[in-house]
Parts: sequence; structure tokens; C-alpha cells
Amino acid sequence: MLTKAPAISGDAANFEDVRAARAPVPTIDVRDVSLEYGAVGQRAAHRILDRISLQAEAGSFHCIIGPSGCGKSTLLSILAGYVRPTTGEAKMGGEPITAPAPNRVMVFQNPTLFPWFTVRQNIAFGLTLKAHKGKVDDVQQTVDRLQDLVGLAGFENHYPHELSGGMRQRAEIARALAVDPEVLLMDEPFGALDALTRITMQQEMLRIWEETRKTILFVTHDIAEAVFLADRVVVMSQRPATIKKVVTIDVKRPRRRDAPRIAHLSSTVADLLDLTI
Repeated sequence: MLTKAPAISGDAANFEDVRAARAPVPTIDVRDVSLEYGAVGQRAAHRILDRISLQAEAGSFHCIIGPSGCGKSTLLSILAGYVRPTTGEAKMGGEPITAPAPNRVMVFQNPTLFPWFTVRQNIAFGLTLKAHKGKVDDVQQTVDRLQDLVGLAGFENHYPHELSGGMRQRAEIARALAVDPEVLLMDEPFGALDALTRITMQQEMLRIWEETRKTILFVTHDIAEAVFLADRVVVMSQRPATIKKVVTIDVKRPRRRDAPRIAHLSSTVADLLDLTI
């Protein structure tokens, strides 16, 4: 016998409650997060982030842009679990973020590869730890796949000092992907690269994202990079940082950097940052 679904009263609030209950939980959910460093000696209390709210769905690509020193990296550190907010809450999959975890991995501007390990050994490092816990069936097969994914096949036995900057970042991304995180937190990963390498890495990042569909939050100071890469660009203000606006990049991929809509959206972001391009 079929059971009738419970009736929904005409009360709009009840309807909204039911609709919210059916809505998918965002992978990343930041609600009213503020961060303040307390007064120490002669130093007054200093607020970095002010009531930040942000949601990122599974598989989405968000770029975060704002003035230098506004708190973009601090926000990533909260999402990574390195820093606890003063007020508000950050969640992943509905669970509060209270500490670092392998389902959220940070990629920094300067690679943190072990210099005494080869590319292969660096990528395998996290996998080896998981294998000891019975979580990886074939470490070497996974390393082979990741080397191919990031374009490092043939360089597996090179040490970090033997690689170019772009290749070191490829190895860094492969090592981050090795633990199979749900979320990649990328803190200006291409900021130290020359212009041509940076463009190449942007294209490679999109290819990797399209193959893995990880949720990515990517900090950058480059408007063109943000608009080229992201589904949405999160524009932050000066400290104490708020989110001025989340700009949806409604341009299908693959994108042309010189497309009129890309130029218009870049100008929109620049205006929000009080810049002229």
C-alpha cells in the first residue's frame, strides 16, 4: 500500500523548510565567518575577515580575488583547518571543519616537494601512508596514472631541483591529488611562474579539473586568470574583508581569452576592485 506524503500547509515558511531539506548540501559552506587577532601589548585587536559567507558545490571551480593582504589566504587556511574562525562556522559536507584532513588539500605558491625525493617518490609519499592503512590497492599504478594526468611521464626519476617551476607545480598538484581529496585549496599556485608558463599551467589546470572534477577554491591576484578559470569569481574587499560580490562566469568552455564576454566580465571584476583595465 502506498503511503501518502505528509501534507504541506499553505504556510510559506513550512514550504521553504521542506525545499531546504531537499536541497543538496554544498561541499563547502561558510557562514558568517569572522577572524580577529586579539590585542597583544601595544597592538590593538585587528579584524581580518568580517562575516564571510560562501557556498561551493561539488565539482565547482571558484577563484577568490581581492587586494593584497585582504585575507584570501587566511580564508583558505580556515577551510584547510589550519586556523579556527573567531565567530561563524565553516563546514564541508555538512560537517564542521575543525582540523586538517585528507579530504581537503592545500597547494601553495611555492612547491613544498621533498628535495631528497624524486618526482615519483614525492607523489607516492601520501599514497604510501594510505597503503599502510589498506586504503590503496596499487601505489605504483596510481602514481603512474597521476604522472600521466599532470604531464610528467618521463620525468618520474628527476629531483625537484632538476625541474622547471611549472614542472614542480605539476608534481605538487599530482601529490595533492594522490590522496584523492574532495577539495583542492590552491593559494596562488601559479603566482611565481613566468607569463608563458602561467598560461600553459592555467590550461593544464582546467584539463586536470575536467578529468577529476574536484571542487577547487583558487586564490589569485590575476583578473584574467580568475575569469578564464572559474565558474564563479569571489571578489573580496580590503580588510576587514567582506565579499563584495560573487561574479558568475557564464561563458562555455573552452574559452577564448579575447572573447567580448570575457572582456566584459573582466571589467566587471576590475570595477569591483576599483581598478581600470
